[in-house]
Amino acid sequence: MKDRDFKGVWIPKEIWNMNMQLSDKLYLGIYKTTNDINETDKIMGYTMSKSSILRIKQRLADLGYIKYIDDPEQAKQFVIDMLDEGDTCDWCGRKNYVLHEHHYPVSKSKGGVDTVRICPNCHANFHYVFKEDNNAR
Repeated sequence: MKDRDFKGVWIPKEIWNMNMQLSDKLYLGIYKTTNDINETDKIMGYTMSKSSILRIKQRLADLGYIKYIDDPEQAKQFVIDMLDEGDTCDWCGRKNYVLHEHHYPVSKSKGGVDTVRICPNCHANFHYVFKEDNNAR
């Protein structure tokens, strides 16, 4: 049998076993995979109406499965309140929800396989200081 790309949606077992509607499980499964509400909406938009997606998001927010904030000030305060949570950056030691897998000390393009988990600030600073050819500024 010839290999082919998987064309379905993977839903984690812990989500599949939750007591909720299938559409909610589908949305939450895609969101957990992409970690991006806009991308999840785009994917779901191929099969559902915008109003259906809004209803799903509201149900999931009411159940506490996703945090969806429209108000910019509330979103800002939520991020500030969560600064001491998440995982620790391997370089600066600060806690952060977003950590990048970064090939270090040898870049992937040069055959490196070792990675570190670093925050976006450390990642951006590293690439600011070192160009692609690894010459320091």
